[in-house]
Amino acid sequence: MFDIVEKDYAKFVELIDNGSGDTREAVPFTFEEINEVFAKDTFEHDVAKILLCTGYRINELLSIPTTNVNLKEGYFEAGSKTKAGKNRIVPISRHIKAIVEKYYNPENEFLFMSKRGKRYPYTTYNDRWMKISPDHTPHDTRHTFISIMDNVQANKVATHRIFGHANSGVTEKVYTHKNLADLQEVMHLFDEYLSANCILNAY
Repeated sequence: MFDIVEKDYAKFVELIDNGSGDTREAVPFTFEEINEVFAKDTFEHDVAKILLCTGYRINELLSIPTTNVNLKEGYFEAGSKTKAGKNRIVPISRHIKAIVEKYYNPENEFLFMSKRGKRYPYTTYNDRWMKISPDHTPHDTRHTFISIMDNVQANKVATHRIFGHANSGVTEKVYTHKNLADLQEVMHLFDEYLSANCILNAY
């Protein structure tokens, strides 16, 4: 508790693939693959579209309470895993607005519900993911979103807020505040980039 650690031992840690196949690098979706996702009108593909346009982890998206979906102001308020990621504001991309409205029901506890009237299970969605792409995992959608934000050179503080990443700089952590309008401006850059490079013809 009171030790002062002067050496960074983490740099000596090496992750080794033990042959189980569980270790893999994230593979962002190509524009062609994004088009394929948006071209299909199924539950699995609708969830994938929202993942691609929010940067949410699959468990975070499936756990979003209906009360945390603000259609009027156009944003989600949800997230988990880290302090920076909890209950973060994520603007609703114009490319998924109609999809969110499609599943939104104020009488439901969660945005996505199972047939049994409970939160849609993560394991069930994972099993159905193969209908979308055997070459990707749901987490690849998050890396796709992050890669696009990097490509459009969006404001880093605002993008960190959306991703749920902790900022490394003290100035960014303490003194810089981003409101909803700032986050929506960043999402606008994302939307314009997708419009310029993809044919999102499902909606």
